[in-house]
Amino acid sequence: MALTGVLCGIRREGRPLLEAAARAGQPVDIRYSGAIAANARAAAHALVAAGATRLLSFGVAGALSDSLKPGDLVIPRLIRTTDDEELHTDAAWHAAVLDLAGATTTDAMLGVDHAATSLGQKAFLGAAYDAVALDMESHFLARAAREAGVPFLAVRAVADGRRTLLPRAALVGVGPDGHERPHRVALSLMQRPNEYLAIWRLARASAAAFRTLGRVGGLPALLAGGGV
Repeated sequence: MALTGVLCGIRREGRPLLEAAARAGQPVDIRYSGAIAANARAAAHALVAAGATRLLSFGVAGALSDSLKPGDLVIPRLIRTTDDEELHTDAAWHAAVLDLAGATTTDAMLGVDHAATSLGQKAFLGAAYDAVALDMESHFLARAAREAGVPFLAVRAVADGRRTLLPRAALVGVGPDGHERPHRVALSLMQRPNEYLAIWRLARASAAAFRTLGRVGGLPALLAGGGV
């Protein structure tokens, strides 16, 4: 049976897929980067080495366009990189998932190695690379898929808007294994209480993104590579 390999940033992103795979008896191998570039690169290659026959990037993204709001669904036709690569998603898989899930946009996403935390960074990246959103996993998985000759797809829900700052407290909230670390966030907020409002806003926005991931995570075509 075909094996779907999945790369997420944090473990909460992968839960809807694990539940769907268990219900359907569909094999799935999910790896987590912990929002660390080196981990994402290694996980992408590990999925291929483990025998994955298709690769899915699934999780949250940051908006680079004012047209996107938290909870919006991005199913891009291609991933751009800061090295000017264009990495296309699998057309048949993309069409099957898009038909069932719909999407706010299918425009290009940008893959980055480091989080864009400021409004200036987001504005620059969106304009320079003609992308509507970004994440830190999809480009590594797309490259691995291209090298292995297997289908690739990215499905991402917007967690922070184009004009949303990412406070320092948010950046310490994920461990390298993908587990969330709320105690680290609390300690950071004790040192920077001025970030409470930003964290509260980000938590609300992220909740909308995870509701979207929960909605689309159970779609049969997502793990079946377009087949149902």
